[in-house]
Amino acid sequence: MPNEPITEPGLSRPTREFDPNLHDTHHQLHTTTPLSSSIKTYKASFLCKFCPPLPLSRFCHPLFHCKKCLIMSTTANSPKPTIVIVPGAWHTPDNYSRLTSALFQAGYPDIHCVSLPSVSNERPPMASLAEDTAAVRSTVESLINTPTPQNKTIVVIMHSYGGMVGTNALSGLGVSHRNPNNEKGGVAHLLYMCAYVFDKGASLMSKGYERGHDAVLEPELFDFGDDGTLVMKDPRPKMIGEITDYEIEKEVPGYLAAMKRTNGAPMGVPLDNAAWREIPASYVYATKDGMVSLGYQKDMVRWMEEAGTKVQIFEIETGHCPNLTATKEMVEVVDKVVQGLGR
Repeated sequence: MPNEPITEPGLSRPTREFDPNLHDTHHQLHTTTPLSSSIKTYKASFLCKFCPPLPLSRFCHPLFHCKKCLIMSTTANSPKPTIVIVPGAWHTPDNYSRLTSALFQAGYPDIHCVSLPSVSNERPPMASLAEDTAAVRSTVESLINTPTPQNKTIVVIMHSYGGMVGTNALSGLGVSHRNPNNEKGGVAHLLYMCAYVFDKGASLMSKGYERGHDAVLEPELFDFGDDGTLVMKDPRPKMIGEITDYEIEKEVPGYLAAMKRTNGAPMGVPLDNAAWREIPASYVYATKDGMVSLGYQKDMVRWMEEAGTKVQIFEIETGHCPNLTATKEMVEVVDKVVQGLGR
């Protein structure tokens, strides 16, 4: 007996139950750059045999939705915050496509990944921490100031070196800082994903030497150029680590190919700001990280807490790139952070 049409809340027309034998649902990510050339924005179209093959972003056919498309489009239209991702060194927005896709499918409709100017293969390099900071700040300011039906509440995910950039860039853009001035929207939370996080006046190199972690730039790990650029000689062991999931393993060659040579200078530049002193923060420990040891991660959180900042802690048993190797767990972390916003 065929499925009876059903009516979903908020829809005045009947929809049909999802039947995998009748429907072939594809969730396709489209990339655009609406704000500036420095960001990549991910939007989605959901296509099934009852839905027209048109770029109807996040919406299905008004009469016949397959159940799966209906659920996805409803989730995508829920009031979730905007997500901004700040990549690590050597990383480009393409390195975060697996995480971005997982977040989108979890109902986050507006995701932006900044392309850091210092990660560009440019030789000699023309961009350092200042240019990376400007790229992140301009992206977030543009999102906050773009007219929308709802206020722009933003959660920023920072990975590795991206933690330095976000820490430096986002001071003064927090929700609590903007609201007293009657400015709507802002950054509601900072999520550090096995990222470097320091106070004003510190740099990756100064804290590394202070703690004894100057090995981050040892010659055996990196290929140093005469122009100050560097690239990892063999990024797989330290950057990715062990993988037991065959589907993830298949993505590793493409992940490594998407990485670019980077300017090493930003690692020695002191921070001008410490946004975590103003904006609520969380930290994801990657317990098997081969680039930033777990002990170093815990020390950075301890420094934040000693400065008076309460840090929410998450722990994932994975290597330095949870965006690739632990996307499901990262989505769960983001969900928990979002659930706690404003509390």
